[in-house]
Formats: sequence, structure tokens, C-alpha cells
Amino acid sequence: MIAERVQEDLHLDYKAAGALSKEEKKRIEISKDVSAFANADRGVIIYGVGEDAVDNSLPGAIDPVDSRAISAEWLEQIVISRIQPRIPGLLIHALEVSPGQVIYVVHIPKGETAHQASDKRYHKRVGRTTVAMEDYEVRDVMSRKTTPKVNVEISLVRQVREVKDPLGITRFSGDPFRPRTEPPKKEFRTTEWLRVRAVNEGGLVIHYLNVFVEIDPPAAAPTGVRGESEPLQELYFDNTIRDVLDVQMVGFGGVEAIPKYGPSRYDPILPGLSMRLKDHDILPGSYEPNTKIRWKAHADTASVVQGELLFSDLEVIDD
Repeated sequence: MIAERVQEDLHLDYKAAGALSKEEKKRIEISKDVSAFANADRGVIIYGVGEDAVDNSLPGAIDPVDSRAISAEWLEQIVISRIQPRIPGLLIHALEVSPGQVIYVVHIPKGETAHQASDKRYHKRVGRTTVAMEDYEVRDVMSRKTTPKVNVEISLVRQVREVKDPLGITRFSGDPFRPRTEPPKKEFRTTEWLRVRAVNEGGLVIHYLNVFVEIDPPAAAPTGVRGESEPLQELYFDNTIRDVLDVQMVGFGGVEAIPKYGPSRYDPILPGLSMRLKDHDILPGSYEPNTKIRWKAHADTASVVQGELLFSDLEVIDD
């Protein structure tokens, strides 16, 4: 990581050996730093690597911890006794640099509730810093166990297919007595559509879900994929499905199958899983890169979650 110049960010922090000390001030700082990652979105703290002298977001040199003075068990006990409630799933790995000299790598999972440091405050990780949380932020984090947490992922799926002559008719030259087969000129057709997925990032099942996606009008205001006169403005998605109860064969000789559907029902999304809600066709090349896409998600009793991105930010999937 030092050689590759891996920067600190929301999920990574470097600490020199001096950050681990039995002084009361240092113990408080340890509890603040660890709880901040749990209250935000998980992370890793590496004790035993100093920051770069020029750019403090980069790792500098190895500054190992004396394991005889500061053991992994001592560090674990500080975290357990100084942070309330306990952070389940926290792991501490000791990497030996030389006899008695180690680097401690602390893996901190995302907490299921808000965790208080020993200064009687709640902290969170923002970028590369640790800051105190506002009251509403503490309440939001504490609701992780009682309300589902949904996220919406939007991607652009692109399909390029060769247009083939269905009849395969042979082409002839101008001389009818000297037929000559000419290789057909290849033509390609591009189809694009928006794929909307709902991701359950919480610990509860999502039963009812409604997602609204708004897209700014295209710059050229095209007629649309299927000839619509109005440009695309708002899309609606949910997690309802209809089961096929029976299939009826109709037509001469029963060549056409018409499915018989049951009533609509909501298909729950389990924790850690995602669901593809719907694909929506768009006209290829009709949207500028700076076109804004806004979405809102309503899931069960959770607060409304919303986001915004540019068309150029969409992940492009070649189908």
C-alpha cells in the first residue's frame, strides 16, 4: 500500500505508532476513530504506518508498534470497554515486522446501531476525518435495525447486433449470363435501455417498494423509441410480480400460448440481495452526458431515500 500510494478515504485510515498509547487522551481517540467507522460505512484502521510528510492523505513509512507495550489484547479491550454498545464482528490482525514490532490492522464492520465513544459522544467518518454526529444522524443510524435500507442502482445496457437479410437472396452482377455473388454489406443496429435495480443494504426484509426515476428531457427532444411525442420525464417501478397460473393454447391446432396470470403481489427483497425492477428502452444517443437522473425510493416504513447522477456516470453494460 505504501509502494502503490493508496490514499486514505472514507474506509481507510493510517495511524503512526504514537496513536496507540495508554494515556487517557489516546484511549478516547481510539474509541472515537473506531466508532466513527462503525457509525458510517465500515472501514480499516492501520496502526503502525505513518502519514506522508508532504501529503498526509498518503501512507509514509512503516512506524511499527511495540507489541510488548501495546498488545493486540490491550487494543481489543480498549475497543470493547470504551465503545457502547459493542461492535459485533470487529477484527484485529497483528502483522509482525520484526520480533516485538508489529502493525495492527483493525477491520471495523458497519454497525447495526449508533455506537458511542468514551467521550460520551457519537462520531462518524466523513471523507478522511472524524466528526461529531448531529442528533438526527444518530437517530437515523439507530433506526438501521428497525427500518429497511434500500439503494437504487441505474445502469445503461447497450446491445449491438448485426442486421441480417432474412431471405438470403443472392445478388447478381449486371451481366445476366455471368452471375456473381456479392458479399452483403454488414449493418449493425444499436439498442439501449436503462436497467433499474433495487439493493437491500440493510438487515431487514423489504416487503413493499416504490421507485420513481426522473430524467431531464433530451437535448434534441426526439420522438422516442416507439414514436411517443413526449420526451421521457418520469418512470415508475415497484417489486410486484404476477404468477402464471395456467397456459391456454389457442389458434388453429393450438399454436399460440396465452398465459393466465394471478393477482399482483409484492416480491420481497432479502437483506444483502438485489432485484432488477425493470428495463426501459431509450433512443441511443439521445441524451447528453450532463443529463441529470434523479431517483426516489420508498420502502416499507423507512424514510424516503433519494439520489442524483449524470448520464455520463451510468455504468455501461454490453449485452
